[in-house]
Amino acid sequence: AVSSLAAINNASRWGWRWHYRALTVQRLYDQLVSCWLDANFASKEGGVDGAVASDGVLQAWWHSMMDHIPSLRRATKSSSEWASPGKLTPMSLRHVARVLMVWLSWIHEDVGHAAASYVYNPVYTPMCVPEDGIGVPSASWSFNALAYRGFVFLHRATLLQEPPDFWFDGNTASRQCFTDFQNALKSLGQTDVAFSECEKTGFYSCVNRVETAVSS
Repeated sequence: AVSSLAAINNASRWGWRWHYRALTVQRLYDQLVSCWLDANFASKEGGVDGAVASDGVLQAWWHSMMDHIPSLRRATKSSSEWASPGKLTPMSLRHVARVLMVWLSWIHEDVGHAAASYVYNPVYTPMCVPEDGIGVPSASWSFNALAYRGFVFLHRATLLQEPPDFWFDGNTASRQCFTDFQNALKSLGQTDVAFSECEKTGFYSCVNRVETAVSS
C-alpha cells in the first residue's frame, strides 16, 4: 500500500507520505477515544454500549451534529455501518470523532502552519513574483506574509503540552489515556522518518507544534 511506512522508506516506489501521516494519527485518535470510553463507561450498568445509549448528553450531542453537519447526516444514510443514523453507538462515536480530530488538528496544521516556511520565503509566496523576474516586491510580500500570520497563527495549546485538569474531571484512567496518546506521538516524531522530517519535504508539520484544534 502506498500509505504505509514500508512505502515511505522504499526509495524505489512512491509512498503517499501525507496520507500515511494522517492515517497513522487517526488510528492513534481511535485508540484514544476507545480508551476514554472504557475509562468513563466500562464500569457502568450495561458497559460501554449501554452507558452510551442511555447518556442523554451524548445522544443530544449526536442529534445536534446530525442537524448541523449535512455531510455527516448523508454519510450515516449511505454508510450506516460507519456511523449510525439513529442512536449514537460507541463505534459511531469512534469513527466520527477520530475523523474530526485528525482534520481539526493534524491536517489543519499540515496545510496551515506548515505552509509558513513557504509563505515567508518570497520565492514561494503568491503575488510576489515581479513581472520582470528581478527582485522581490516588498509591499506585496509584506502584505501577504502579515495577512497570513494574522489570519492563521492564532496560537492554541499543542497536543504535546500538559493538558488541563478539567479535561479529565479527576478520572486518572482518562488522563492516562491521553498520556499514552502523547507518548505515541512523541515516539513517531523521534523514530518515524515521515514524522521526523517535518517542514523539509513539503507541508508536513512537526509533531511538537500540532495544536489541539483549529486556530482560524
